[in-house]
Amino acid sequence: MTIPSTGIAPEAIMSVLHRFKAHDMDWQPGRVFAYVYRTDKAAETVVKDV
Repeated sequence: MTIPSTGIAPEAIMSVLHRFKAHDMDWQPGRVFAYVYRTDKAAETVVKDV
């Protein structure tokens, strides 16, 4: 995989995230394994809309 020379529009990112969200597992009972990563402010701004 290569890093693109330009970024991706927030709208395009949101579209992909909404497609991913459609297949989310039921995490609320606490039986889903996950990794958690720190983000920067730009990433936080995008994911708050999901």
